Amino acid sequence: MSDFHQREPFEGTEPTEKTRVKILYGATRLYFGIECFDSAPEGIIATELRGDTDFTVDDYFSILISPNNDGRNAYVFTVNPAGYAV
Repeated sequence: MSDFHQREPFEGTEPTEKTRVKILYGATRLYFGIECFDSAPEGIIATELRGDTDFTVDDYFSILISPNNDGRNAYVFTVNPAGYAV
């Protein structure tokens, strides 16, 4: 997948940077490969390495999985450039 749109700061607009995601799955496992490009990597922010943190202070990538496909409930998995995941 590579056809993404922004959520912040302007929801629905074209992204300023390219992102690619590959999904693999088996009978009992789900795997995500995420490649986030940045034209100015020196500006990447990754400071948080603790649980229950507010990832909005860092750059981050989130995956929402809705097992019931109801559009209301989902499990959220978030990772920052430092590799910390919640």
